[in-house]
Amino acid sequence: MSSTFSIRQLRLNNHIVEAMKLASEALGKTPGDMELMGETIRVFIVAGQPEAASSLYQVFAGASGSNNLEPEALVRLAMLLDRADLIENMTPPEGPSWLVELLIGGSDPVSSLEPQAMDISVVNGPAIFNIKGLCPHCAHSLAVQVKVSLLIHKTWICPACFGNVLLDHEGARSIMNDTFSEVLQESAAESDAQLIDYLRPKLMGAEPMPDIALALGQEYHFLLNEIILADLTPEENTGADQS
Repeated sequence: MSSTFSIRQLRLNNHIVEAMKLASEALGKTPGDMELMGETIRVFIVAGQPEAASSLYQVFAGASGSNNLEPEALVRLAMLLDRADLIENMTPPEGPSWLVELLIGGSDPVSSLEPQAMDISVVNGPAIFNIKGLCPHCAHSLAVQVKVSLLIHKTWICPACFGNVLLDHEGARSIMNDTFSEVLQESAAESDAQLIDYLRPKLMGAEPMPDIALALGQEYHFLLNEIILADLTPEENTGADQS
C-alpha cells in the first residue's frame, strides 16, 4: 500500500493529525512525488494550515506545470488565505454545492452536519460523545468527538469536499434525543433521582460506604457511569454485546 493512498484514507476518515505525520515522513523520503505532494496539500487545507499548503502548492504547481488539484481544494485554500480575489473569474463547476453557492452568490456557506448516530463513553474520566453523520454538501460520512458538554458550536472543513461543516448544540441534542429516547421518559428520570438519593448520603459520609468506593473517590463516579452507560447505550451504536 502506497503512502499516498494511506494518507488519503486517513484524510477521508478525518484522522488529520495522523495524516500530517505520515505525509511529512513520506515527503522527506520522496520529495519529488507529485501525487504525494498533492495529497499533502489537501491534508494541510483540511488541517487549517493555509500557509503550509500554499508554500507546498507553489512547489507543486511549478514542478508539475499545472494546478491539477480539484477546484474545491484550490478555492478552499484561497478562502483560508483570505484571497477571494484569486477566484473572482472562476467558472462555477457542477459541484459540490458549497462551491457553486460561493462562486455564484459570493457567500461561503457553513452548513449543519446531518447527525445519524451517537454513542457515549466514559473511560476513566468525563463523558465523551461520539457523533456520526453526513456532510451537508457532499454526503461524505463524518465523525466528530465532543467531550463533557453538548453546549458546542464546532466548525470544520469536510475532508472530502472541503466545505464548511457545523455541529451546534441543537444538532447534537437532536441526535441524542433520538438515540436515547427511552432515557428521556419520566420513569428513567425517577430512577435516576432514586439512585442519586441512595448514593448521596453514602458519598457524603453520612452513611456507611465500602472502603474501596471511598478510596476511589471521583474514580468511583466514573466507574458507575461506565456501568450505567453500558446498560443504556443502544447495541447498534456501540457494537458491544449487551447480553
